[in-house]
Amino acid sequence: MNLLDFFRTRKLIEKVDSSISGEVRIFKVLGKPSMVVGGLEQSGAFIGGIWKKALKKVSHSPFAIRHSLILGLGGGTVAQLVNKFWPDAKMVGVEIDPAVIRFGKKYFNLDKISNLEIVNADAVEWVEKRGKFDLILIDVYLADKVPQSCETEEFLRKIKRLLSPSGLVIFNRLFYKEKKEETREFIGKLEKIFSRISFVRTSSNLLTLSQK
Repeated sequence: MNLLDFFRTRKLIEKVDSSISGEVRIFKVLGKPSMVVGGLEQSGAFIGGIWKKALKKVSHSPFAIRHSLILGLGGGTVAQLVNKFWPDAKMVGVEIDPAVIRFGKKYFNLDKISNLEIVNADAVEWVEKRGKFDLILIDVYLADKVPQSCETEEFLRKIKRLLSPSGLVIFNRLFYKEKKEETREFIGKLEKIFSRISFVRTSSNLLTLSQK
């Protein structure tokens, strides 16, 4: 299917203007839902393909994943993947926008994902809470921008403190045009805080896998 055919099959199902995310739209593409915020898919097959590549790599490593944290839960596409690769892992999913959570439940069965605790909160505030996680997945975009509060060294150090001794944190970053330079600057901050960093590249994104 070429790009033109793709958009011909895309049908708008519902939309809402959110005070947090702006316009949130639900499309059906080839019979499956896609959540689009600010022109970018936040939940659906495309974002699932991005994360699947990284999580598959982790699943083939010796990491034991018992507790997972997702910052930027969206409609739950990533949580579905974690549940698939590690069905016994307990998950906490933090999402700032109640409209996104509502759409996630309505169109993506967000509230039916086993072992998932859904938290409606600001990720920056939530990470002040105690807890240790073997896997932390961070996808905190509002449209195509990461909030500055989620890029500070203070925030990154708090994330590091939430990791179990052998834990892993994965940041999803856009990586095209001007976004490449933004992501390179962000990686520079990660290198000051985490001892080991590796990468998974997709057509439009770069996922950074960081360890204590």
